[in-house]
Amino acid sequence: MRAVMDTNVQIPELLLQEVRELASQQNASVDQIVSAALVAQVSAWRTRESVASRAGRVNWQQVDEILVGCRTCHRQMAMNCNQTRILNVRHHQLAASADVCPP
Repeated sequence: MRAVMDTNVQIPELLLQEVRELASQQNASVDQIVSAALVAQVSAWRTRESVASRAGRVNWQQVDEILVGCRTCHRQMAMNCNQTRILNVRHHQLAASADVCPP
């Protein structure tokens, strides 16, 4: 079982009122709503940090070379192509030998 810690926080009265209403609607306690919200926010911050860190490691020159190699995808169109968005090299190999981008 995970350890649970007690802490006191100061939050605006209007926010506390909203949390109480939400807890009532969800048949949950205020503690459960606050904990769930805190978990979600911390997760979002970590995901954002991870994405920023990964984006910082991208070799954008290599990305441009891959996109230029795709005869049928202009750079702007490629941003809307799910396969291209994740920079799937296999996609570009297929696209180089095909008339259209694979789905």
